[in-house]
Amino acid sequence: MPSAPSGRYEWFGWTVSAASGVDIGLARLTETHEHFHRHLDDTTAFGGLVTTIAALAEAQPDQRWRRVHGQLVTQTDLLNETFAVGASLLTTQRGLKIIDGYPLYDRYVTILERLLGSVHPWVALAGLRAAAMACMQSSALELASVTGFGDFEPTQIPPLERPNHRLSALVQSHFDQEVAKAERVLERDHGAEPWWQRTAQVALPAESMEGEAGALSETLQDRLFVCAADFLRARGAQVLGHDAHHEQLRALLAAASSQASRGFGR
Repeated sequence: MPSAPSGRYEWFGWTVSAASGVDIGLARLTETHEHFHRHLDDTTAFGGLVTTIAALAEAQPDQRWRRVHGQLVTQTDLLNETFAVGASLLTTQRGLKIIDGYPLYDRYVTILERLLGSVHPWVALAGLRAAAMACMQSSALELASVTGFGDFEPTQIPPLERPNHRLSALVQSHFDQEVAKAERVLERDHGAEPWWQRTAQVALPAESMEGEAGALSETLQDRLFVCAADFLRARGAQVLGHDAHHEQLRALLAAASSQASRGFGR
């Protein structure tokens, strides 16, 4: 049996290591997995906070930032891994199922099954993106910006503003039922169209993310994001819109740049 490659994501990039004789399909899965880690951090509020603190940890390794960064990572690692596992499995045509050679994926596949149910891969991908975005669009970035670097501690972030806690809340909610409802409507309206069709080898044809189908996917993702946000808000969480964190992130980056240039506690 070919050996499985390994990947490592470190917020500013990633590496993939493959031994001789590695399965090329698994190597592609690993590369795609690491890409989705970066994608999630680059497009969300909590991800922006994590990567900003990671930059400070590199700029000032003798300061407290490595500890702060590590604490932030433990608040989002489950969500981040679940997203990367699901998105990489779906986009490499494997479906949300356990695969040989990757036992560490088993836990996340189980979470995905509870979060999304058993639905068409095209619907599952939109549902996964929506759920992950809702989990990452928390008020943590604003809290860090308002508190200031000198006083900010990850322990100040309320549990429901932490991505892992939000993922747990969504798994326990009826989000999977909303995903299933959406699938039934789409199956009725588009089930005969070529981009909806799937085979054992191709679950997501290229045309399923282009043109009208691509626009429908974005619409579905937006609708399911609203559903996920509503579930979380009903529990007392704050959920930002897709781009609502940009101003806060710019302010935090400016403060981080100033912090890095003058040093901390010196």
